[in-house]
Amino acid sequence: MSPADYLGLLVFLPLLATPLALVLGRVIGRRASELVALSASFVVLIASILLYRSGLEGVYNVASIYTPFIPAKAVFSIVVDDLSKIFSIIIGLIGFLVILYSVSYMERDPGYARYYAFMLLFIASMQGLVLTNNIAALYAFWEGVGLCSFTLIGHYYERPRAGIAGVKAFVTTRLGDVVFLAGIAYTYIHTHTLSLIALKETSPHVASVFFASALIGAIAKSAQLPLHVWLPDAMEGPTPVSALIHAATMVKAGVYLIARLALLLSPLIASTYLPSIVMWVGAITALYAALSALAQYDAKRLLAYSTISQLGYIFTALGAALAIIGSVDTALGHVISHAVFKALLFLCVGVVIHELEPLLGPETARDLRRTMGVARKSPILALSLFCGTMALAGIPPFNGFWTKDELIIFVSKVSLSASIVLLVTSLITAAYSFKLFYYLVLARPRKEGIEAITRVPVPMATALLVLSFLTLASPILIGPGLHLSTNIAFIGIALALAITGIVLVVEAYRRRLLVPRYIYSTLLEGFYIDRFYVDYLVPSLRFVFTLLGIGMLRVVDVGLDNSIKIIVSELEAIVPRRSGRMSAYYALYALGMVLLVIAAFALLR
Repeated sequence: MSPADYLGLLVFLPLLATPLALVLGRVIGRRASELVALSASFVVLIASILLYRSGLEGVYNVASIYTPFIPAKAVFSIVVDDLSKIFSIIIGLIGFLVILYSVSYMERDPGYARYYAFMLLFIASMQGLVLTNNIAALYAFWEGVGLCSFTLIGHYYERPRAGIAGVKAFVTTRLGDVVFLAGIAYTYIHTHTLSLIALKETSPHVASVFFASALIGAIAKSAQLPLHVWLPDAMEGPTPVSALIHAATMVKAGVYLIARLALLLSPLIASTYLPSIVMWVGAITALYAALSALAQYDAKRLLAYSTISQLGYIFTALGAALAIIGSVDTALGHVISHAVFKALLFLCVGVVIHELEPLLGPETARDLRRTMGVARKSPILALSLFCGTMALAGIPPFNGFWTKDELIIFVSKVSLSASIVLLVTSLITAAYSFKLFYYLVLARPRKEGIEAITRVPVPMATALLVLSFLTLASPILIGPGLHLSTNIAFIGIALALAITGIVLVVEAYRRRLLVPRYIYSTLLEGFYIDRFYVDYLVPSLRFVFTLLGIGMLRVVDVGLDNSIKIIVSELEAIVPRRSGRMSAYYALYALGMVLLVIAAFALLR
């Protein structure tokens, strides 16, 4: 098999399988959709492994497309390097495991054909985004990822909250997408090329403008402050969708874009204010979201704020890499770790929701206070939760410890204050991580009682066990350039903070310590940023634009009225109004027609 063969499979196979899963699911049944989705995602996984293990580097043309609107053939080119290989294998692995898991999770869902079709399109769009060398194609795949997230977040469209959450995700990310598109247009006008690799040859000014527009798009896509508000609400979709969005697709798109531009443009923009903006947006977001996660009792919202926080770590490292024109391998290492343990945690919570939602409803099944101790009798589920929470908390030997500490040490070389913010965030992260494990595994069930989960369906158990193993092995198996830090003092501080966070949670629950209500409400509501948008910012903007619209209509009306008055007065000077002479009317009509024809010919020349 030539390189072009399996490079094309990564994008075009799931793309072609999308309508197949939809049609066969409607015509034949559930098993047909499942078979198509499993087969396509497994082939994509194998192709991504082959790509990762290959020695390929450079740009490859894998398809030539002829269209009636483009005089020459359009070539779809793929850029192959360590960055695209790592993201491709993450998408392939998590995509396959999530679809395998979905065989059990979606067994009672009537919208299975639509679900599997959009999951395949999601994988195809994300693979295309991380592999393409064409900026226009990248934007098309970028929008494809947004479309799939919108449809899958709103999968349960009969529930009002799910529909609103899907629209909210779509609208919020569009704000960044519009700016990103404007940056692409500006760059093309000045460079006359759509090649991503060619951007490193552009001028510093154009590079800065393009990076700034891409950064705004990435902030919206990867849910960083202040455009993060869509992600906690996106938990209304099926839990496997949440796992895919958080671990491999939607929110990782912005991370990939900044990492790619860091490799290409860092020599051109290192001396500007942009690296500091990236670094501090990430650091502040990491701390903010960790504090918000600490107050959550909805398991999926807790993990959503956790994702926002962990992506903040990655953005901080990317900003540091930009500032010193350094490697992005440190940030990439935590991308790998986060993909594994966050997918694992979402799929663990999904087992709980799958078992309890038919009895309790969707909101109650996610409430940690109602599901206390439900995982204690299932060794697979309890072990998976332990591995996931310890990796998230940064406890050795799990992957989160090695990659997060290495990331903080790397940031300290550029900004000690930013690294201190991340260290404080580590303490809070350990606290809310252990809170999740405590409620689901260690806590005693409530007296009114919900029966503990004793068995996990085989497809779900398989995905959980694979990801649990990878929480120990992923830094070794994948991650070029990743090395374990030898800074014992820094590692000791980070580990001490993580253990302190866990101890604080244990003591707080043992002593039944209560947080003041106003502090708890502030954290629970995400510092009221979302409420400010909904209650004040959006109505204010609607009011302003309504006034502007009314003003523009009045300007147009006044202009038309005055124009008509002028025309009528001029005509009255030529022909008296209501003369009753038909010949005069016909003469004016003919004169108007002649003038229109003359004007048309003049414009066409």
